[in-house]
Amino acid sequence: MPTRRARVVSWLGEMVARQSDRWRLWAPVAFGAGCATYFALKTEPPLWPLLVLALAATGAWGAARLMNARRGLTLALMLVTCAALGLAAAKGRTIRVAAPIASASDGPVRIEGWVVDVDPPGERGMRVVIAPVRIEGLAPEATPLRLRATVRGEAPAPGSAIRLFAILNPPPGPASPGGYD
Repeated sequence: MPTRRARVVSWLGEMVARQSDRWRLWAPVAFGAGCATYFALKTEPPLWPLLVLALAATGAWGAARLMNARRGLTLALMLVTCAALGLAAAKGRTIRVAAPIASASDGPVRIEGWVVDVDPPGERGMRVVIAPVRIEGLAPEATPLRLRATVRGEAPAPGSAIRLFAILNPPPGPASPGGYD
């Protein structure tokens, strides 16, 4: 009677054999698994090791294809390559969307910019999303890409220039411990 481990290995081999004609359909699954792995990491990895991993996996997969290696090895390397590319793509996206965050100001500061959007009115007035051009006391590289401000009276139309005084606060933290930040 085969051991439990032998039965599991046999079952996995059978499942892989059934999917061998559909290996291309597993590429996005592996890519997504790489992205999910990136977001599950406890610390933020630097970009270069992820790029090296993706290049090495791509090279190994390409070499296996050129040398007409066993189909199972080639497919496994293709899945590892897709997962490594998913890791690198997730890190690249994180880098692209990173933006400065305004720190709390001691008092009102002058903000000049363009109105991007007007939110429905809240309890305290109209909320406008501003693409700031200049914020008093902040260097251009420290200026956030977007700010949300509450204005009294009639809100300016999207696309119009705006100049106002406001007290800056960073975005609030997660609503619950360990929640989305």
